[in-house]
Amino acid sequence: MKRNQRNQTVNVISTVALVTLFAKLLGIVRESLQARAFGTQAAADLYTTANNTTIYLFTTVAYALCIAAVPILTPRLRRDRREGCAAACNLITITVLLSVLAAAGWIAATFTPWVGSLWEGSAQETAQLASYIRIMALTLPVIVLTYLLVAFFQSLEHFVLQGSMSIPYNLALILFLVLFAGRLGVGGYVAAVALAWLLQ
Repeated sequence: MKRNQRNQTVNVISTVALVTLFAKLLGIVRESLQARAFGTQAAADLYTTANNTTIYLFTTVAYALCIAAVPILTPRLRRDRREGCAAACNLITITVLLSVLAAAGWIAATFTPWVGSLWEGSAQETAQLASYIRIMALTLPVIVLTYLLVAFFQSLEHFVLQGSMSIPYNLALILFLVLFAGRLGVGGYVAAVALAWLLQ
């Protein structure tokens, strides 16, 4: 019995490690294609600034939320599956609603001088940055929902999901960069990044 449990543990760890490694490799390919497609043009820097002040920040906060949610949900799900599912639904509903309000506030902030403090360029470039931030801010509820679902499934002892969640995201963006980056440019890529979160 102990040997079977040990083998099962090794299999789970190996699978999670391999899936995570594959996802990271796809991320490296995506970053390389992005650099090749957009180079050092100003729009690429605007994308980076918008990404860092929205998606990068949101995913960091949502990941912390995911880590905090696992020990909250796990004992409830082990004690009573129905109670655990109810607790998960309440947590997801409240947090996603709060994230919708936060996204609306983030978008509203782009109409203030705050955006100008992020970029020392022309007024046209600042306006472009604001538009990128608005598009990316729409992903906040999706990001929060994604990570809370990961926490829920981890509480149910499904551990491969977190490692694999970025695979469809990276694949979609790789396809965009190969097929459409030349025609749609950085603006199209910003929209693609936001839409790709629906695949997570």
